[in-house]
Amino acid sequence: MKREIAITAIVGAAILVSACAAQADRRQPAGSPPSISSDEALLAARRAWAKPDPAQLEAAARQVARDHPLADYPPFWRLSLKLRGPLNAAQAAELDGEVAGMLSRQEGSVIGEMLRREWLLNLGRRGEWQTFEAQLARYSRRDDVQINCLAWSSPQLRNPPSRAELEQVLMAPRDLPDTCNLLLEQLVRQGRLGPDAARRRLLRALEWGYPATIKPAADLMGIEPAALQAALAKPAPESAFSGRREVALIALTLLARNDPDAAARRLEAGVASLRDEDKLFLWSQIAAGGMRRLAPDSLRWTQRAVQAPVSDDTLNWMTRAALRAQNWQLVGALIDRMSEEGRRDPAWVYWRARALRAEGRLADSDWLLRSIADGFHFYGQLAAEDLGRLTTLPAQIGRAHV
Repeated sequence: MKREIAITAIVGAAILVSACAAQADRRQPAGSPPSISSDEALLAARRAWAKPDPAQLEAAARQVARDHPLADYPPFWRLSLKLRGPLNAAQAAELDGEVAGMLSRQEGSVIGEMLRREWLLNLGRRGEWQTFEAQLARYSRRDDVQINCLAWSSPQLRNPPSRAELEQVLMAPRDLPDTCNLLLEQLVRQGRLGPDAARRRLLRALEWGYPATIKPAADLMGIEPAALQAALAKPAPESAFSGRREVALIALTLLARNDPDAAARRLEAGVASLRDEDKLFLWSQIAAGGMRRLAPDSLRWTQRAVQAPVSDDTLNWMTRAALRAQNWQLVGALIDRMSEEGRRDPAWVYWRARALRAEGRLADSDWLLRSIADGFHFYGQLAAEDLGRLTTLPAQIGRAHV
């Protein structure tokens, strides 16, 4: 019955839309361009911005009513396209004036912050660091990695980041924006992140596992493009495993992600260029790849990689393999190797407590359980139950339902 009502409603709506369109066509003077609603014009303008097509954007923007709730977006899209394009000195000065004018009208709004971000990227590319610093001070998003990397590359930087802050951003197992890749290249040349910075970045990129992430790190290490392409191929040719050490590392890591059993067999058969530290890292990737597929050998591979210098992302998968086998000693050892932030995750606090309980360290286990038992989340409830408490609603929620 509900389905019949829904179909009737859809058909009725379609008939109504068709009738309105026909009526609009009758009102439209012959030979004039078809008129569209402000909503349709706004969508057309956004599509033109995404292409990008400035001329189409201008045409669509002219058909958005001034009193439309989203009427400020087309001017923002128009300026953002200009900010991304090449500019001579006169065009840049004129555009800076336009942007500053719109920001004065949009200060504190979502559009204002988006426009300021686009302007910051443009100013950084142009090397206009004085204006960049002034606008950065008014930018609210302190966690914007792309903007932060650009700011840290400024020659006029007043408050340089610590090495720990740089490491946290640049050595994270994820895609880095172009501004961060450029900053990393600059810091590596200057030796500010240590002699092994390029290699560590390659390892984090390999943990992330995507060619687009691996390529900048490989370029940083001076890996030849042809050799890199061979390592990224599916399947990789034999030359990828018999050549340069880093090339073999890339090829085997990607194989571990796609076929951990094959990667394990290849590693056990021997790869001449690899060192012990490379093999340790590779076993961690084979273990993580195996656990993603619930491979029976995931625990055995994990046991071979306990001391691998890897991020929390890989340690999370390895710990799941240990949990699946209820190997509590290994669970504890792997959680202890996570970062401080990783160990604070309620899931790992809970499982560390369970590992301690399995070792007979009941007081330490209860202390950890109490640290999360008041949290209104799944592991908080499990911890409360392990401590013998009843699960209760938070006071604020309880009052709302009285």
